Amino acid sequence: SMTMINLPIGGGIFNYRVAGVCIAGGYVLLQGADFEDFWALPGGRVEMDESSEQALRRELREELGWGDGMRVGPLLWIVENFYTYQERPYHEIGLYYLMAPEDPTPLADKALTYPCHEPDSHLFFRWFPLATLETTAIKPDFLYTGLRDLPTTTHHLVLHERV
Repeated sequence: SMTMINLPIGGGIFNYRVAGVCIAGGYVLLQGADFEDFWALPGGRVEMDESSEQALRRELREELGWGDGMRVGPLLWIVENFYTYQERPYHEIGLYYLMAPEDPTPLADKALTYPCHEPDSHLFFRWFPLATLETTAIKPDFLYTGLRDLPTTTHHLVLHERV
């Protein structure tokens, strides 16, 4: 969408992203893409005139078919992330919320890979056991420890992942 907050500035990209932490039965839900070699938390870019919570609800409605009854919050992390992606420097602000679907049944089977609901999407979703996260490539890196020890108040992180 043309209203996504993803701006080319001075040779780099400024990105405003929202992500959801969905944990169930010792598993966390992650999003992959057929052109990536890593996993990330589900979510996406915030649009102009949209709150971060509205953006998360919209992304998960579009991608997973989750309804408006989804529980969102608390806000776990505010992340300033400096990284390189597809050979371009990124400056990303990310808001990471705890979330849970109103009805977990559609994604109940932890062994399956779930396709994105959007047509022509390259995304898919899968549950990963928290106990063995190290065996999976996940970005950003702080999630390896963060997902197993969720903060009780909002934490602010500054990540310099640029190589």
